[in-house]
Amino acid sequence: MADIKLSPYQIEKFEDFFNLLQNEGDGFLYFSDFLPHIDYLKILKEWNIGDHGYKRIVNAKTRLWNVMTYLAEATLSNKISKDQWIVFWGQMAEAAQKGQTFHVHSEEEEKTPKGLPKVTAIVMHTFYKIIDIDDQKGISRKEYKWYLESIGVPVSDSRINQIWGKLTKGTKDPEFILIDEMEELLKQWLINQDSENPAPGDYFPYGGDSTV
Repeated sequence: MADIKLSPYQIEKFEDFFNLLQNEGDGFLYFSDFLPHIDYLKILKEWNIGDHGYKRIVNAKTRLWNVMTYLAEATLSNKISKDQWIVFWGQMAEAAQKGQTFHVHSEEEEKTPKGLPKVTAIVMHTFYKIIDIDDQKGISRKEYKWYLESIGVPVSDSRINQIWGKLTKGTKDPEFILIDEMEELLKQWLINQDSENPAPGDYFPYGGDSTV
């Protein structure tokens, strides 16, 4: 369990993300809950199962799931309860609160999770791969919209423009979110405890709430 005390707002954010991804309705998250995202992108991008883009997303999703079940102590059951999900993100929040870096410079550095700093690096690197669908300069507005749609978040053009404006405020290039900028957004989502003053990162993993 994370050493820090999570605020009601942090728990609410983690629960909202869980509820969005969970499809079976039995109170657990399974790897199969990640498949709609993969299937959506496969159709959208007209990928075959042997295409680089398809294999890249599948590998990233598998990697993220393995790390999540490892940290949530759910490796044997291969399913994650809402409480375990909150523990997982609580540990990510703890690492962010202590200033432990999420960013890594090569996949070789982050192959096997052994302790929080390395695990948070794996989570960050993998999450970035999942959203940077075209594997180009960075995460574009179009890729972020595809990501939200693929996890079941309805987003109109006006809504995505509002969210994107919040996410890219202060970025080097308003057309892209680079990996170090995504790191900062994810940290904000993890550690911000003030529901009255949402940070830009509070809109990142699933588009925030309907009041954006």
